[in-house]
Amino acid sequence: MKFKKNTEWEFKHMKNNFDSKQHQESQKQKWYEHVGVIICAIIFCFPFGLFLMWKYATWKQILKTLISVVMGFWGVLFLISILALLFSPSSSLKSIIINADTSIVYDINDDVHLEYLISDSSEMLPTEAFHWSGGNLVLEDDGILKFSSDKEGVFEIWAEHTGIKSNLVMIRVEDKTALQQEQEKELAEMKAEMEESIREEIKEEARIKAEEEKAAAEAKAAEGGRRKSRRRCQGSSRSTKASGGNSRK
Repeated sequence: MKFKKNTEWEFKHMKNNFDSKQHQESQKQKWYEHVGVIICAIIFCFPFGLFLMWKYATWKQILKTLISVVMGFWGVLFLISILALLFSPSSSLKSIIINADTSIVYDINDDVHLEYLISDSSEMLPTEAFHWSGGNLVLEDDGILKFSSDKEGVFEIWAEHTGIKSNLVMIRVEDKTALQQEQEKELAEMKAEMEESIREEIKEEARIKAEEEKAAAEAKAAEGGRRKSRRRCQGSSRSTKASGGNSRK
């Protein structure tokens, strides 16, 4: 029993000594050596926090390396975004207007000239700011747009730059040569139909005239036959009268 009591007393004594040493060591630590301060410094004061971590934290080497890589990556991204905001050119662009004569129907392969107006006359729009639904669009050095298409259709042209979008311009293109040939073909067909109709009318008129002339000739022949019959009758009656007079005598 006495040995057991001595053992318990020694264990309590050692534990108290250990706790007192830890307490003394914690009192000896400066405020920036505490774990909570180091973590806050890593999050809110990135470079200084890493210095405190490597200098005073008793963490494992792999954990320190992983935290350094992750925080370094986010730090570089943050620095890049700050520099981009500081050195990016400020744009005073407010509006973009594209002008073109949309009342004309253009022929294929014709050059259609367009011009654009922007609120900041000192700024030039890049080529990639212009968009179109078909055909070819070229931005010349003097800022004039030239559009052409080798196919028929209605084509849309607009511009968009730094979030500002222009009005929509619609260019109509037709194959005028093909249209002219088609119109000429239609006119030729109409002319042929008219000529055929005239020929049919002439034939019909000739047929009607021939029938009328035939009917007139037949009527004339019939009239002549009736006259001959009357003459014969009259001659017969005269002969009869003459023969009767002779018999009386």
